[in-house]
Amino acid sequence: MNMDSFIQDPTTWVAAAFVLFVIAFIKFALRPITRMLDQRSDIIKNELDEAVRLREEAQAILADYQKKQREANEEAERILATAKSEASRMQQEAEKTLKDAIERRVAMANDKIARAESKALEEVQENVVEIAVNAARSIILEHMEDASDDELIRLAIDDIDRIVH
Repeated sequence: MNMDSFIQDPTTWVAAAFVLFVIAFIKFALRPITRMLDQRSDIIKNELDEAVRLREEAQAILADYQKKQREANEEAERILATAKSEASRMQQEAEKTLKDAIERRVAMANDKIARAESKALEEVQENVVEIAVNAARSIILEHMEDASDDELIRLAIDDIDRIVH
């Protein structure tokens, strides 16, 4: 092969063009492409770091809200237990108050009945005494004939009336 045929051979020119292209590519395009790929890699890395940070932040917020929800549930349970206890206490207090009121009313009714019985008994006794006095007076007046005895009997009846009343 001689040099002329080497120069005229299209394969030589294609190989030379390819080598020049690779050299030019390495010299001029490789650095900007590498720089661009590095920048793109940095952007992706930053986005991934941001995503990890946001995920961790979201997990922390979720844990905080779950803790707050547990605390709220516990507080609600405490409030409910307190309300039940207070309702039970109020019910017992109301039952006691009602029982006391009923006992007072029963005692008042018993006292009123006792007073009424006592008053009725006194009235009956007064009526019995009055009837007895009147009966005794009429019997004595029927059987007494003497005027002096009449005066003594009237004085005795007046004394009895005064003592009874």
